Amino acid sequence: AAEAGDFTFSSLISSIQTDESRHAQIGGPALRILIANGRKEEAQKLVDVAIARAWRLFSLLTGTAMDYATPLHHRKQSFKEFMREWIVGQFERSLLDMGLDLPWYWDQMINEFDYQHHAYQMGIWFWRPTLWWERGCRRHADCRDWLEEKYPG
Repeated sequence: AAEAGDFTFSSLISSIQTDESRHAQIGGPALRILIANGRKEEAQKLVDVAIARAWRLFSLLTGTAMDYATPLHHRKQSFKEFMREWIVGQFERSLLDMGLDLPWYWDQMINEFDYQHHAYQMGIWFWRPTLWWERGCRRHADCRDWLEEKYPG
């Protein structure tokens, strides 16, 4: 946000990230305690449910923002590239290191990186009351070319 000149939003995000990093630090130790006390199945269920919910919301809010609302000249990577680099690598390693399994839907979720947030964007685009803000990237050919490069087909 700061790179795009929005310093107010940048400050807000910084505050939220600090809050979220504190919350993120609680999850691993809490899961380890459950596992150490013979409640691995409960820990696994919590992880499965939490990741499924977080994925849907993250795809809607962050995926559409990264690939559709961010002006082309400010994009560093696609949502799919971001998910593969930062989320999959981190969560996969953390879960396996803890002795938990990947959620049963893990492969399906990874496949959804190719299309899920695009489907949400179609819903936003065609239901006009949800599109009340100024879009960073409209239906310009260069935006479509960028999307085609990142998501062939």
